[in-house]
Amino acid sequence: MFENNYQELKNILENIGINYTDDIFDNTKYTNIHCTKVQLVTTKPANTEHEVYRTWQINQPFMLNNNTIDLLESQKQEMINPDILSVYPEVATFQ
Repeated sequence: MFENNYQELKNILENIGINYTDDIFDNTKYTNIHCTKVQLVTTKPANTEHEVYRTWQINQPFMLNNNTIDLLESQKQEMINPDILSVYPEVATFQ
C-alpha cells in the first residue's frame, strides 16, 4: 500500500468513491489524539505505555512501520479465553 507514492491506497480510495488530496498522506499537517488525557510526546515512548505509545505512533509519518506493543499480563489472560481460542488457536502459543 505504501509503495509508488501510495498508489494501491489511492486506487482503493478512488474505487470506493472517496475524494481526497495528497495532504491526507502528510501527517505533519495534523495532530492526532488517541486518548484525550495523553499529551503528544516527540520521542518514542516504551511500547508498554499503550496510550502514550499509540498517540505517538499515529502522529508519525504515514509509512509502513510494523511496530509492536507488549501486552500486559492481564491483557494476555483475556486473549486466552475459550471463545477467542476457538477462532484463533495459535494465540495459545504466544504466551
